[in-house]
Amino acid sequence: MIKNILNNRYYLLLFLIFGLNLGFSQCPTVVNATQTFCNTQSPTVANLVANSNGNGLVWYASATSTTPLSPSLGLVNGEDYFADDNSGSCGTRQVVVVSIYSSPTGQNFQGVCVDSPSQATIANLIANGNNIEWYTTPTGGTALPTSTVLNDNTIYYAGQTNPFTGCKTSRLSVFVNVGVVPVPTGNSNQVFCSSSSPTVSNLAATGGTNNWYSTISSALPLDPSTPLVNGQSYFATTIDPPCESTNRFEVVVSILAPNNSGTNGTLSVCSNQIAGNPIRNLFNSLGGSPDTTGTWNGPLPTTNGNLGTVNISTLTAAGSPYIFTYTVNNLGCPVSSSTVTITISNPKNAGTNGSLTVCSNGTNQNLFSLLGGSPQSGGIWTPTLSSGTGIFNPSIDSSGTYTYTVSGQAPCGNASAVVTVNVIPKANAGTNGNLTICSNAAPQNLFTSLGGTPQTGGIWSPALASGTGIFNPGIDSAGTYTYTVSGTAPCLNATAIVIVTITPNVTPTFTAVSPICSGDVLASLPTTSNNGITGSWSP
Repeated sequence: MIKNILNNRYYLLLFLIFGLNLGFSQCPTVVNATQTFCNTQSPTVANLVANSNGNGLVWYASATSTTPLSPSLGLVNGEDYFADDNSGSCGTRQVVVVSIYSSPTGQNFQGVCVDSPSQATIANLIANGNNIEWYTTPTGGTALPTSTVLNDNTIYYAGQTNPFTGCKTSRLSVFVNVGVVPVPTGNSNQVFCSSSSPTVSNLAATGGTNNWYSTISSALPLDPSTPLVNGQSYFATTIDPPCESTNRFEVVVSILAPNNSGTNGTLSVCSNQIAGNPIRNLFNSLGGSPDTTGTWNGPLPTTNGNLGTVNISTLTAAGSPYIFTYTVNNLGCPVSSSTVTITISNPKNAGTNGSLTVCSNGTNQNLFSLLGGSPQSGGIWTPTLSSGTGIFNPSIDSSGTYTYTVSGQAPCGNASAVVTVNVIPKANAGTNGNLTICSNAAPQNLFTSLGGTPQTGGIWSPALASGTGIFNPGIDSAGTYTYTVSGTAPCLNATAIVIVTITPNVTPTFTAVSPICSGDVLASLPTTSNNGITGSWSP
């Protein structure tokens, strides 16, 4: 029995060895010649599938290469890989073509143009691939429904599915700009004034930014500086680059001539002429070529429409001026207004002639106050005074005749009167001075001690011994001496003083020096005498 068991084991061993030898002779077989992956799987050679048929499975880069590929080597999309057994020479190698699905293809920047924000959804985005799904994150998260409303200036991510394995790829990032471009609205009849030279830029429509076209279907927008044409239609779209509304809004343009009220006018009337002609037409006083469609407004009622007929019998010079306004207000152009100013003038009164005698150092004088009668203010003096008004400055202005003229509006005439001015030079005694003189000095003329340029012929007080202006220190006393020059009316006398100081002639006294021996050094002599005089020694 033991022998039978050993025999059976022997035959089993032979069968196993024979079976293995039969297996070694069979090359691997590839069931799927095209094998697909997702780039998110990071597939390697180890992920390739084939039946080894008993003698192992090794992959090569070509049908004849002798170097096997490492199982950790990353697969390349579109590459061929060849299967062999461990021997590397089992026969003809079967090939596998690798296809690796990556992120979908598409534009990374996509704009969606819609009439309203709610119309921009995931369904508007474009990506090429299999079973495209959109997300708000580059990885993970939940796929968005196609009805999801897009957010402007937002990044969305598109992924696809491997149709053979169902694996998910990486995702394409898409920056989304949502352009809302509703059809413009506004006033379909727009009126402009020709004086403003209206252009396409003056057209108005809603939508923020608009393009304007000459027709409902023209391709090129009009330049904003294009002049508008009366009676022509223009068509607007809303633009939000790169979006533009499909439909267009039509505007019909009307261009009107500007309102013209003429130019401002005046009507001057002398009060003594009103009674003979109290009725006036204001329109006749306007300048230019005013429209006849205007109306008048002012302090008095008018009749006859644009003629503006008014009765001025109640107007006075005191109430002047009276302003009447003529207004033309036709639709489409700015209101135009002009005025007629009525001024009532009384015959002018410059007063009667006057005169003025004034000292050159006198106070300023208002020549107007020297006119007789009741002169009107506001006149002009000629020649012109230094003040520029009617103030006479005797230190600047000259003697002469000054004419005061009051201007009268036509037909009232001017009126004038004169003031004759005589300027008297002021007396000049010079400026104060000082004289310090030794008691034994020669006499001196006090006039030379005055400052400035004093007039001669004045009088000194108190009187000097000489009876003129000569100060004798041996006779006259120290003190204050006043020099007076008489002024011609209305100028006052002028005075100046000289303060005289007399210095006495004093002999210094010293205490005698004690006797010294020949050859001894003499002590320093004193610099101040016993009676307080300071000096120097010589030799």
